[in-house]
Amino acid sequence: MSGRLMNRKTKFQDAVNRATAWIVKHQQPDGSFGEVESLTHYMALSAALLYLGQAQSAARLMPYLKSTYQKENGDYDFPPADAKPGHLAEAKYGPAWMIFSAHVNLALDLSMPAVPHMLTYQHDETGGVFGRPDHARDGKGILHVLATPCVGQAALITGHVAEARRMGDYLVDYLIAEKTRT
Repeated sequence: MSGRLMNRKTKFQDAVNRATAWIVKHQQPDGSFGEVESLTHYMALSAALLYLGQAQSAARLMPYLKSTYQKENGDYDFPPADAKPGHLAEAKYGPAWMIFSAHVNLALDLSMPAVPHMLTYQHDETGGVFGRPDHARDGKGILHVLATPCVGQAALITGHVAEARRMGDYLVDYLIAEKTRT
């Protein structure tokens, strides 16, 4: 490896290490990170902490997320900051990341109960995922190409292989259709 590439790699790793140390330094005794606006800020954090070698920090976060954001039906409660109109276009994007993050941290009591609700957003015919609650409820509307792979990832990691495969098939079909249009 050239000296220039090695230097760039070292600088990048140093930046990641500094950022990780900064994040962990701000973790509160209850596992939270203080005054954070909403679940959107937490949805992938526990997976990132785990992958950055901070398994204990990630594990300390799980009980806080469960007590703060998980509803009785197992789904997640997105606070008002997440209820902005633009966020409705991808209603299951955040929960899918939350399911994934909890699951890789073995917080199955946080991941598994949310899966059934998440899967209600899957379109019966195509396998794609609706972005909006009203579209999912009505079974018609816009299928969201940003939410679909995230929901598919969460479905796959929690053992819902058939559902994940249908989402993948939808995305491949969508991409092929887009390619033939151009």
